[in-house]
Amino acid sequence: MNDWLEFYVRFFQTSEAATSFVAACEAKSPPDNTAKLIMHQTQRLVSLAEDIPRIRPERESLQAFLLVVCAEAVSKLDAGSGASIGSRAAVRRFFSSLVPSACHPFLESAFTTTSTTPNRTLSLQEVSDLFYEVRCDVAHEGVYWTLALSPNGAPYHTSKPGIMTRLTIADLIDAVARGGIAAAEKHL
Repeated sequence: MNDWLEFYVRFFQTSEAATSFVAACEAKSPPDNTAKLIMHQTQRLVSLAEDIPRIRPERESLQAFLLVVCAEAVSKLDAGSGASIGSRAAVRRFFSSLVPSACHPFLESAFTTTSTTPNRTLSLQEVSDLFYEVRCDVAHEGVYWTLALSPNGAPYHTSKPGIMTRLTIADLIDAVARGGIAAAEKHL
């Protein structure tokens, strides 16, 4: 339990709240253990994303890939085994329904276009689709260098033509972890 708690404590107001969350998830057993599975998947995949800079520095696409895989897996676990949901739809669902709504305005304002309609912010669905495209680039083409995120929250070219971002990898990690927590809490 300490490994889980060490990871999750930073996403809660108090260590007691984190302990309560982890303990409640760990107490679940099959067949009603969706919260536990979501908690474990979130920690594993987010931690892997955080570890990537040690082996492949400046490869945000590889980090984003793992975070989007996490979003997809959590969304599908949350929807249940009876749900037939595609990968893109699962990623969209994760960002729109599982990531806390308090995070939505930041995610929506974090990406802007520089071409067709300059300074237009991307919608949450467009942001989700951008991340899904990165996932597909890595998973299907082995290309893990097509996305660059802001190193410090200042506007930055994403490597995607015509799109700037203020989003940092830490911001994306935070949103995905909080979405995983919210999904797990639904099943407690």
